Amino acid sequence: MAGSTLGFLALLAGALFNARLNRQRDDRQRRHDQIALATSLAAELDLTKAIDNTQLLGSPSDADGFFVPLPSVSIIPKLIDRLGLLNSNAIKQVMAAHLVIEQTRRELVMLGATRLNNPDNDQLWLPVQRASAVIHLLTAKVDYINKALAALNPHAKQ
Repeated sequence: MAGSTLGFLALLAGALFNARLNRQRDDRQRRHDQIALATSLAAELDLTKAIDNTQLLGSPSDADGFFVPLPSVSIIPKLIDRLGLLNSNAIKQVMAAHLVIEQTRRELVMLGATRLNNPDNDQLWLPVQRASAVIHLLTAKVDYINKALAALNPHAKQ
């Protein structure tokens, strides 16, 4: 009786220890997935922000108009099902930035933006009279991107 009780307790202790190791492994994997997701989202948002900052009003000295990069995001829609790995504030900020980026295209068109005949062109042409409205629009977009990047920062590897 004592031997079977001792064997049962040893088996129970081994199962509990194994469960603890599995939880630790799962926690490490989840943390790795959070870091990878946050890094991917931050990279795309940072690139979108950099493109706007470097190409903002490409050549405003042109007499009749200027080019603005066509706003787009490709990674965020593909990772939408994994956003649950992030905290609620990060999800909210990333989704807000994504929606603003997607909405920017429509707003530029409402301001009179046109795409040149080349379908591979990733820029929209706007009349020079719309420069201040475009600067305001792109500045607001960058603000949303900065908020999302700040919210993703706690998920980055220290």
